[in-house]
Parts: sequence; structure tokens; C-alpha cells
Amino acid sequence: SGQHHEIRDDLHRYADCHCFCCDVPRFRGFHICALEPCPFHRAASESARGPSHISVSTLMEQGFASARLQKLVPSTTLVVDRYIRPMTRGTGRSLAHRMNQRSPAKCAAFVSHCWSEPFADFVDTLQASVDSGE
Repeated sequence: SGQHHEIRDDLHRYADCHCFCCDVPRFRGFHICALEPCPFHRAASESARGPSHISVSTLMEQGFASARLQKLVPSTTLVVDRYIRPMTRGTGRSLAHRMNQRSPAKCAAFVSHCWSEPFADFVDTLQASVDSGE
């Protein structure tokens, strides 16, 4: 679908210019942006997508120039952080309910996944399963 391609493209652009801090407890889980200003940063007053993030220069200014940074993978976790949570925040409802609220459907299949897997692999596997009729 068009929305899938829009999310996929945005996800890859985001991951390409971010990494995450592995060894500084204060910044563990933060996304570290290589670009200044970060094209993905939202003001605190806006409904920001995803976890907190800072620039590489801010990390250095704070005295963590030797911090170990790891490439950010466009994973299932990142999709949830950037797209699912903002779409459902404050609703008290799941994404499935929100998308099907006018015409709720019964679940026909349960899909399990790994949070750290590349999201494109997850989507490809689902598509292959649907195409094969499994």
C-alpha cells in the first residue's frame, strides 16, 4: 500500500542518519543524530515520534566523545516507536482496533515476530505467507 511505502522510506531515512548509544547510561536508548539540525526532531510541544534523541555534537560536548555508537537498524521496534505509539497514544486502543473500529473483524491469524528484526524482512515474510495462502 502507499502508506507502507511512505513508512518504509521514512524509516530508512531515519535509520540512515541515526545511531544509538550503547555504553553511556545517561544516553542509553537515545537516538544519536549525525545531522544538525536533525530533520526528524520535533519540538517538545509537538507530538514527537519515537525515543529521545540528541546530536553527536551534544554527546561530545557532554564529555562522551568516546561513547560507543551502534548503527540504528530499521527494526520492528523502531516502527512501533515512530509510528504505532504516536498513532495510538492517548486512545487506550490498539492499532488493530483503531483501524477497524467501524467494522471490527475477528482475528484469523496470530503473527509472532522478533522486535530487533529488520522490519522489511518481517513485511516480506508476511507478504510471502499471504501470497502462498499459508
